[in-house]
Amino acid sequence: MKLQPHTRRPPPDLGPPKRYRGRKSGSVRGPYMSQLSHTSTIARRSRDLLVFTLLEQACFTFIYLVCIQILLLGAADAPGALAGLALSAYAISRIVAQPSSGMISDITGTRPILVCVIILELLAAIGFLAFAPSFHWVVVPLSVLYGLGAAMISPSVYSEGIARIDSNGRATFISLFGVALAAGTLIGLAGSPLEFVAGFAEGMLVALAALGATLLAASGIQSSQATQQFQGHWGLAGLISRVRTRARLAFVVCEIAFGAASGAAAASYGSLGPQLFGVSSTAFLVLLAPAGVAAAVGLWFGAAGTDRLSPGLFLVGGLGLLAICLAMLSFVTNAAWALPILVIGGAAFGIAYPGIGATRMGLADTSARGALVGTFLSWNGFGLAVGSALGGLVLSTGGIAAVLWLLSGLCCASAIFGNAAQSGLAVRVPSGRASPNSD
Repeated sequence: MKLQPHTRRPPPDLGPPKRYRGRKSGSVRGPYMSQLSHTSTIARRSRDLLVFTLLEQACFTFIYLVCIQILLLGAADAPGALAGLALSAYAISRIVAQPSSGMISDITGTRPILVCVIILELLAAIGFLAFAPSFHWVVVPLSVLYGLGAAMISPSVYSEGIARIDSNGRATFISLFGVALAAGTLIGLAGSPLEFVAGFAEGMLVALAALGATLLAASGIQSSQATQQFQGHWGLAGLISRVRTRARLAFVVCEIAFGAASGAAAASYGSLGPQLFGVSSTAFLVLLAPAGVAAAVGLWFGAAGTDRLSPGLFLVGGLGLLAICLAMLSFVTNAAWALPILVIGGAAFGIAYPGIGATRMGLADTSARGALVGTFLSWNGFGLAVGSALGGLVLSTGGIAAVLWLLSGLCCASAIFGNAAQSGLAVRVPSGRASPNSD
């Protein structure tokens, strides 16, 4: 009997991480090494997008939290409301412009949009440097210009991620995107000591140099082929017309609830430590540090599980567990007892986050992917604005315990409607990209 030579099939360029089925030696490193290899492959595919995201987020944090709030308004004893108005103007312009900017990215591709983003941000930064020291109020209209540029980032990056990565790797891409945002924020905040050695002008010169480096990073992005020209509604009308399917409409409700929970949590953060545990905000921040570590670990496992199984399972499980932890916190007044609840809640948030992002990318896997991503993010921003106002109102009328129950209810609503949106995701196929949704 003639033996046929054994030929090994080459590994696919990118696919689901192989499930670990055990080793005779009893080693437990298999699943972790598999996910690490999977993550490194996706990181190589998207490294230009991740570097751009990190640099742009660092520039935004440094300009608004260090240069404007500390070096400009703080040093000049300007009205404290100006910093809030500037950030509000930035957020509103970003919410309004995201749907149209996503449609533009579908037509032009990713690289031209991201280059345009940095040019607009450079113009706003030059305006800050030239006029803000003499006219502090100018930071508000210039923030509108900065927000118009920033509105194009997330739809374009998500759209490019959809084009490069199939459904079995998008949760890992979302987790890497979140890590890039967090790292950029920390790098931007690292410029805070400049208040002791430099002024606003010197800080803005550093920011302009950083934006120049970000422009170089944007010009080097390998943009995928632009999709067909999208024939649809521009501006705010598209927020309704593009979510007519049942799955997309359910996910819009999920985005609004999740954004509202984020806004309410931000609005009540300063009162959580003093009112609930009787500790200062700084001491409460120390309590949150282990929860942040748990969120990072949960992010890793959430990405791995979402890529292996399905986004809905980890989205519902993570948000459901987070809702339980928030409800339990309303009964706890001892900081020592609250610590394990905060740790579990942080891990639950990390587990759920990749599922939300993967669902967003899956529902937008069409020829109009940028427009759909921009629509989903605009509804998320709408929920953030409503949740911020609602959280402040509930805090003033019912106290911090009522806010925690509000957050728990919003997480439950986000989990329920996020699970309902799973029906619109394409069926995964192991040997290639998932078949895209119909337009």
